[in-house]
Amino acid sequence: GSLVGFRFPDYAQGLNVAGYHFHFITADRSAGGHVLECLLTSGELQVDHEADLRVELPSGISLPEPGQTTEKRETLDRIERG
Repeated sequence: GSLVGFRFPDYAQGLNVAGYHFHFITADRSAGGHVLECLLTSGELQVDHEADLRVELPSGISLPEPGQTTEKRETLDRIERG
């Protein structure tokens, strides 16, 4: 399977959870989900640095301005990281 991770900076809070965010998907792509903790004993690492992010939202959907979210960071951490 594959472990895929993203890092969103603090100013992206509200678009996604700031910090590191990992998902796993099986080799046959039949299952996957959030990774809260893991220990990798072997594997291959590939890194792709992207400076841009393009998000297309359905019409009528808006996001808060960066840094203007009302959600509590602790609540999001508990939900996302277990």
